[in-house]
Amino acid sequence: MNNAVPLVKSQSHLEPNNNIDTLLHTNAMVAVKQINNQTVEEHQDTYQTDIGLWKSVSKDVQEYFIRKESAGSQNITDNFESSKRVYDNPNQICYCSSALFTRIHPLTNEKSNRTWLCYSPTNGKIYCFICKLLSSTQTDLCQEFNDWKNANRAIEKHEKSLCHLAATLTYIKRSRLAGRFNIIHKGGQTNFWRSVLERVVDVIKLLAAKDLLF
Repeated sequence: MNNAVPLVKSQSHLEPNNNIDTLLHTNAMVAVKQINNQTVEEHQDTYQTDIGLWKSVSKDVQEYFIRKESAGSQNITDNFESSKRVYDNPNQICYCSSALFTRIHPLTNEKSNRTWLCYSPTNGKIYCFICKLLSSTQTDLCQEFNDWKNANRAIEKHEKSLCHLAATLTYIKRSRLAGRFNIIHKGGQTNFWRSVLERVVDVIKLLAAKDLLF
């Protein structure tokens, strides 16, 4: 009878390779996580401070800013030096103004903050925060704007436009889903946004009546 004990490789003989593989994998994952975190932080800092540096607006970017809101991207306290624009008349030099960020009701003179309006210190232009995020329309304020001579008229026209109203509705819905609805309520704008929604409903009813909605 053979009483020989079967030869079994010791655990200590097997562990080194497994430990090395585990260590390499762990280190690799940590390195990737650090790179990803650094990239996210860098992008978030850039996005928060300068809307003009947004290269593209992905779904992740949309979700991030719907939660983060526009305050970090408005740059209202900037000196607006980079917004300088010289018109055909050499003596006519115009700049962006902080007054553009305030809406005055034509009837009541009630003031409210245009929390959707953002300024880029890098290129000296302004953007609609909501439309930049959620609208595919190629209008000036959806892309960029710096015609300061006509800025008041352009801004008023934009905030009444169908593309802006539609983007605002989308923003409201997604803000509610994200649990963030502050941009609509900040600055005493509740009545203003209520009137915006009423105009949207009126436009939709008009389009539906004329079979132009779909």
